[in-house]
Amino acid sequence: MIIVAKDDILRTKTYSMQEITLATDEAEAGFSQQKALINQSIRGDAEAFKKLVEGFRSMVFNLSLRLTGDYNEALDLSQDVLLKIYLNLKSFRYQSSFQTWIYRLTINTARNRYYWWKRRRKQQTISLGSLQDIPQQRDIDDPEKLLLRNELKRKIQQGISRLRFHYSSVLILRDIEMLSYEEISQILNISQGTVKSRLSRARSLLKEHLKDYLRKMPQN
Repeated sequence: MIIVAKDDILRTKTYSMQEITLATDEAEAGFSQQKALINQSIRGDAEAFKKLVEGFRSMVFNLSLRLTGDYNEALDLSQDVLLKIYLNLKSFRYQSSFQTWIYRLTINTARNRYYWWKRRRKQQTISLGSLQDIPQQRDIDDPEKLLLRNELKRKIQQGISRLRFHYSSVLILRDIEMLSYEEISQILNISQGTVKSRLSRARSLLKEHLKDYLRKMPQN
């Protein structure tokens, strides 16, 4: 039996509370700094705006790339989103996190472009970079496996691109961006139940798109 002194237990609990307090203080300090940058940006401080969006540029671009499947279109879309962030800062009311607000702007901008594309029957380009594509060392050592892996990614992105936007956006936010149901609900302004039902349908449709390809893949 392991006996732990009462004082040791109390010290352990105190230390854990100190960690929690420190993390809370850091979060509050980060929020205060972000709020200050937002207010300065609204007043026209370009340097403050640059600092404000610096940590979100890659997030906006990567999400744009996954939503459009086209590198050049994603560049254009992300620039459009950054401009909208600047123009709409006054409308941010802190009812959600700033990151959630940016996700919402990106999704809404991409949705508008999606329907613009649909009306003009634009042929979408498949981008391998739109999914997690860091190869494992064993794949690098095995060109055939790497080729199959890249082909699977292409098929997945192709399948996502063929989904209706309200399915593809939920799938990307949950399975690629790894956001919670609550966050997705806030971003898309729909209930968590609707998020789950759309996600289930999106996964089903993607699985249907991939079934013939997966059947032909060699089994290890």
